[in-house]
Amino acid sequence: MFRAIRYEQRLGFQISSDTVSDLRRTIVSGYADVVSGDRWRQEFQKIFGESQAFKMLIRAIGLGLLAAVHPALCDSRPLAILAGESGLAASDYLAALAIPLSPADGEQVSRRLNLPADWARVLRDTIVLQDISPLFPDRRLRSPPSALRWKAWTMMQSRLRLAFPKNLSLRPG
Repeated sequence: MFRAIRYEQRLGFQISSDTVSDLRRTIVSGYADVVSGDRWRQEFQKIFGESQAFKMLIRAIGLGLLAAVHPALCDSRPLAILAGESGLAASDYLAALAIPLSPADGEQVSRRLNLPADWARVLRDTIVLQDISPLFPDRRLRSPPSALRWKAWTMMQSRLRLAFPKNLSLRPG
């Protein structure tokens, strides 16, 4: 499923409507549930390494494929932050996918994909930043509204990791 999307975006063709219908029917039928978390994670790794990763993730969300991995992976708006950016790391895409997740959803996604420790930490840290961002005095830093602020957002995440080396499990209030 991800492979079809990767090739579609990489090579610039359109998946046929019959194939899209089959893909959606497969998802609705629950066949995606039998795919192991390790396999899904490997597919994410492949997409994150592509030059068209942004478009691939948007397409996968549009087709309902990410929601088949976990229902909370259905919001493509945070990915818009990355539009037009180059040289992005896997952690950038992962953080964008994590922005709308609740802490419980983040833990479920982490377990579902059997994320390695560094990816799980990016997921958790991004969610915590979303939780504590209303406390930031500078309104521009409360959420990453543009690609220009994405770098500042990830730098803030790195600085908080240095301040709290174990994890960012602190919650406001």
